[in-house]
Amino acid sequence: MNPFNKIISFIVAVATTVSAAAAPLPDNLTKALSYEGLTTEYLDKLNCSQLVVVESLGSQGYLSFFEKDPQGRWVQNDSLTAGGWVGKNGVGKASEWSPTTPEGLYRVGSAFYTGNKPETGLASFAITPDTYWVDDPGSAYYNKRVVGTGNMDWNSAEEMYISSYRYGFVIEYNTSNTVPGAGSAFFFHVYGQPTDGCVGTDTSTVLAYLKKLDASKNPYILIE
Repeated sequence: MNPFNKIISFIVAVATTVSAAAAPLPDNLTKALSYEGLTTEYLDKLNCSQLVVVESLGSQGYLSFFEKDPQGRWVQNDSLTAGGWVGKNGVGKASEWSPTTPEGLYRVGSAFYTGNKPETGLASFAITPDTYWVDDPGSAYYNKRVVGTGNMDWNSAEEMYISSYRYGFVIEYNTSNTVPGAGSAFFFHVYGQPTDGCVGTDTSTVLAYLKKLDASKNPYILIE
């Protein structure tokens, strides 16, 4: 490349960077982030390029989706704006004994399904009749998915082979440094009324989110 072309390439690269940095954020994203004291710079540190936002009013939820475009600008996908539901007690501090959806920013985990696998860019697992999610704080498998009961050390676990879990994804709350009793089994899934702590919405919306979400873009979900 001759020096002149190098200069032109450099100017274009700088202009693109400045344009992306200067581009205004969607109003809904600005509002959602500021409510939790977050910034897009923080999302950048997480290498997050997709964000599901759940805004709550009581037990009702308002879902929206944001993604970085090829120029690095955050844009809203209006086709994924939808209504939904959160916990019967709304959004707040979650626990094992309260139907409250956990407030905060969490990684989007694996997709799950019964029957036919949906189109998705997430890692996924099929739910079978012997798939459980352990909710017993005293179990070594607390807040983990298990298949079968061969190593059963729990007194309670959610049976996942149910119609509400025919499609969804795991909300990675309390799954890494697990705190017994802080709450377990939080999912984004098919549901049409206030939940026991998950985020619920209609089947077509869940499928549309699964289709759009891409693990390579390190998606997160912000619940408030």
